[in-house]
Amino acid sequence: MSENNTALACALQNEIVKDAQENQSGYFSSPSTYWQCDSAPFHFLGEDVHHD
Repeated sequence: MSENNTALACALQNEIVKDAQENQSGYFSSPSTYWQCDSAPFHFLGEDVHHD
C-alpha cells in the first residue's frame, strides 16, 4: 500500500489538516501526518514517525 495511491493519500491528508486548522477542532487540533506530501516522490512515513 505504501507505493499505491500516494496522490489520493496526500489529498486526503491535506484536506484533513486544512479542515482541522480552519475549524480549530479540539479533537483534531494537531493531526499527525503519515505521508510526506511536500515534494515528489511522496511516500509513507510509517506509523512510528509523525511529521506535524
